[in-house]
Amino acid sequence: YQRRVHGVWQNGLKSVDKELETMTDLLSVPCQDAKGKWYRYVLQCYSDSSSAITTGREVFGLPYKVGKPVLDVRYDTVNGTFEYAGLEVAKATMSYKYSKLDNEVAKNIMDIPYATLRFIPDVDGSPLIAQLMAVSGSPKDVSMAYYGPSQIYSLSHVNAPLADFPVQASMGGFHIKATIQHQSDHLIHNYLDK
Repeated sequence: YQRRVHGVWQNGLKSVDKELETMTDLLSVPCQDAKGKWYRYVLQCYSDSSSAITTGREVFGLPYKVGKPVLDVRYDTVNGTFEYAGLEVAKATMSYKYSKLDNEVAKNIMDIPYATLRFIPDVDGSPLIAQLMAVSGSPKDVSMAYYGPSQIYSLSHVNAPLADFPVQASMGGFHIKATIQHQSDHLIHNYLDK
């Protein structure tokens, strides 16, 4: 699992008003630090929530943009769709409750931290903050976990270039219901250190 490129759709509750928001990390690639620790470096992520976008960008360095991801279950299929600027850009499907996944395995999958580039310019445009940081989404409770066959399809879009990263094969998917809280874990590298 660690060495695979991931497309992730997730539903969550907004911290402010507890309404449902959908976020997606549609492209994260595996990487390792010098000590051999695994991370998922997020190249593209989208949300329909302004609070997730602001917090994701400013606090965690996640490259959030406004988009319309949707995650739902219909009959025997988990569906993930994603629209950007009114056009459908990606579709993903997975068999619903295909094969039970051990909760500890599910926790280990979700426990792999993100590596994010937090870059904030100063008033003159020069870098004020330029950090590679780890963001963990440690699961507190897993109430449901399954894996099964999956497929993903993407269309070319100039401002949501998912199709620029071609899918060679889908290795399967996970459908996990858990309580997760994202938090800054540690600084991997500060690019402004002399």
